[in-house]
Amino acid sequence: MPGCFISNASFFLGLLYLYKLLEHEYDRAVARRAIFYVSIFPTSVYFTAVYTESLFFTLTVASFYYMREHKWWIAGVVGFFAALTRVEGVLLLVPFLMEWSAVRRSSKKSDRFGIGAGALIPLGLAIYMAYL
Repeated sequence: MPGCFISNASFFLGLLYLYKLLEHEYDRAVARRAIFYVSIFPTSVYFTAVYTESLFFTLTVASFYYMREHKWWIAGVVGFFAALTRVEGVLLLVPFLMEWSAVRRSSKKSDRFGIGAGALIPLGLAIYMAYL
C-alpha cells in the first residue's frame, strides 16, 4: 500500500515538473497535451505500479527543469538521487554539462562552482555501486 502511494505521488509530481518544463519552453497548450499523452500512453501503467519508474521519471524531469532554470545545485542534488534510483541516472551528467557550458559561454561569467553540482550526479552512482 505505501509503495502504490509513493509511485502515484511521484508520477503526479513528475507530471507537474513536466508541465512546468514544457510551459517554460513552449506554451500551456503544448504542456497540457504532453502531460495528457504521457498519462494515457499504454505503458504509463508502470508509473502506478510499485516500480522505480515513477520516481526516476520525477527525478529526471525535475533535474531537467532545474537545469533550464540555471539552479545548478538543485539540479545536481536531484540528479544525485536519480542516479541512486537507477544506473541510467548518471546520464543526466551529459545534459547538465551541455546546459552549464552553454550558459557559461553566453554570459561570460566564471561560474566554477556550478560544475561542482554536476559532480553530485556521478557521486550518486558511485554510492549506489558501493552499496551493491
